[in-house]
Amino acid sequence: MFFAKVVFFGKTQETFFVKKFFAFKKIIYFCRMDEKQILKEVRTLFVKYGIKSVSMDDIAGHLGISKKTLYNFFSDKRELVYSVIKSHMEEIKTSFFDSKFENYNAIDVLLETSNIIIEKMGNVNPALSYDLKKYYPDVFKLLMEYKNHYILTSIEKNLKQGIAENLYRKEINVKIIAYFYLHRIDQLTSICAEDVKIENINTKDVLREMFTYHIRGIANENGIKYFEKETLKKFKTKN
Repeated sequence: MFFAKVVFFGKTQETFFVKKFFAFKKIIYFCRMDEKQILKEVRTLFVKYGIKSVSMDDIAGHLGISKKTLYNFFSDKRELVYSVIKSHMEEIKTSFFDSKFENYNAIDVLLETSNIIIEKMGNVNPALSYDLKKYYPDVFKLLMEYKNHYILTSIEKNLKQGIAENLYRKEINVKIIAYFYLHRIDQLTSICAEDVKIENINTKDVLREMFTYHIRGIANENGIKYFEKETLKKFKTKN
C-alpha cells in the first residue's frame, strides 16, 4: 500500500515519502535503544560540547526521541550525567582486566593501558571537567575518587611489576611517580584542540611522547633496551 502511493503521487511525492519512511525508521531504531546505547550517544555529546551547553532537549533531538521518552530512562539531567560518568569508569575498569595482559611485561601493559585511557578520555572538551566540578560536584567527586584510587593503584601496580621484572629502577618512589603519571594523563586530556601551538599534533602523537618520556625516566638499562628494541618498533607500525 505504501509503495502504491509512492508511484501514484509521482517522483516528487515519491522522494517525500521515502525521506519520511527513513526518518520514521530512524525514530523506531532510537526508540528501541537500551540505556547502554543512550549513555554512549550522550557521552559523545558531552565529550564534544561539554555538559552545561547540552540540554535535555538537545539530547532527545540527537537520539531522535521525545524528551518525555528520555525522562522514562532518567529522572533528570543530574541522573543522566551520573550514569554517563559511571558507565565511562566501568568501561575503563573492564578494559584493564583484559586477559591478554596476563602474559605482558610491565612496559607492554603500560603501553596498552595508556592507549585505553587516551581512547576513552582523549579529545575531551576541557569544559567537561569544569562543568562537572561546578554544576555536579557530587559526580565530580565520584570521578576524582575513582581516578585517585583505582587508576592510581593500577599505575602503582605496574611500577611494582616493572621493578620485580628488573625493567624499572629499584630506587624510584612508586607513589610519587604514579601520582606524576596520573596527572600527566589529566593534562593530556585537557589539551585544547584549538590551541595553535599544537594545531597539527594529534592525541596519539602526544601519547607517544608522554609514554616515551615516562619510560625513559623510570626504566633501568634492561628496560631501556627492551623499550628500544620492542616497543619503539610497535610505535613505528601504528598509524
